[in-house]
Amino acid sequence: MSTSSEASKRSTNSSLGTYDCTPITQSQLKDLLEYDPLTGIFKHHRTGKGIRSSRLAGYTKKSSGYNYIKIDYKPYLSHRLAWIYVHGVFPTRFISHINDNKSDNRIANLRETNEYQIHQRELRKRKDGASTYRGVIRAYAATEKTKKPWIANIKSGGKAYNLGVFATEIEAHAAYCAAADKYHKEFANHG
Repeated sequence: MSTSSEASKRSTNSSLGTYDCTPITQSQLKDLLEYDPLTGIFKHHRTGKGIRSSRLAGYTKKSSGYNYIKIDYKPYLSHRLAWIYVHGVFPTRFISHINDNKSDNRIANLRETNEYQIHQRELRKRKDGASTYRGVIRAYAATEKTKKPWIANIKSGGKAYNLGVFATEIEAHAAYCAAADKYHKEFANHG
């Protein structure tokens, strides 16, 4: 049975990779698992509770594509465990995969970020056929006189910026890419 103090520590928010607000420590993690920072693979360090030594740890959740490892019946995101294994502290911010491969948990592929920066990386191209390029929309009010039917836009920090009106989709997309590099830096997604 859990005590009231243990129950108060419980959290239903799993965005940080665990259902418990009390994170695992680096020493506890190293006692249970081995991590290879070059491959991003976790293996069980010792036997017990039906687990064999040197067996791969964790599972991939099909709905999200992320790898999880259960420790004491609590699911932890593998990339967050990799962070604590190497850096010694449980991350307080989000951890993103630089190459966008959610199962690539090499430490060189992981970085701390905030929710907004992750959102910028995960944005997808428009599906309504307006343009084949990210950040570009058709200017429906374009006339034969202007002959500039494409508009480039970008959002950053909660603000929308109009980057101009262009004659071709490619020109508008080039403006978007330059602005994405300026505003989103390494999180830019040119799509």
